[in-house]
Amino acid sequence: MKAHVRAFSLLLFVPLVSAWAAPSHLDLSSEEIEIREIASSDIPLRVVCRIDGQGRSVELDDGAIWTIHTSDTNVVAGKWRLNDSVVIHPTLFPLLAGTQFYLFNERTHTTANATLTANPYANVPTQIQINYIDYVRGDLQLIDGSGRTVYMKVNPKYYTEFSRWHVGQTLIIGSNEDCYAGWFSNYPMILINVERKSHGYVEALME
Repeated sequence: MKAHVRAFSLLLFVPLVSAWAAPSHLDLSSEEIEIREIASSDIPLRVVCRIDGQGRSVELDDGAIWTIHTSDTNVVAGKWRLNDSVVIHPTLFPLLAGTQFYLFNERTHTTANATLTANPYANVPTQIQINYIDYVRGDLQLIDGSGRTVYMKVNPKYYTEFSRWHVGQTLIIGSNEDCYAGWFSNYPMILINVERKSHGYVEALME
């Protein structure tokens, strides 16, 4: 089932966050930002930079805060650590899972069903926005906070939701691989529009 996403490094940034850093990494200079090139795995990794003491929420390096489902708080509190790499995946049955997404911890190989409750920071290198959109062809140009761009093509199955997106909106990139929800899909990524997070996601591939 493994089919790695290609050339993802343009949009993946990892702030160097210390164990006790406050959320003031909004003001990090370019010298304090490490660009992590995922040449070895080519998957859209994010990094844990804050964990609630009881495992009820985690903050990732893009500033997004994910609230953990009550069934998984013990796993997060007991096994997850700062600087762990995680991947965002869609759940197969959201109603049964209680969430539309789950976080997979690359170090511990544990999962936590989670809901996005605070959007990523704006005007920082980790922010990913829509820079251009073609509703007919299903094409997107994304741009990060450093001005780097990449083109994506959306699965036609999701054109109804895609038609409601517009330039300037912020996206979160997750993986549609190595999860049951994406088992029969040829689109290896998911795009979450933070302004429409209650509407789920669209599947996409890099052009």
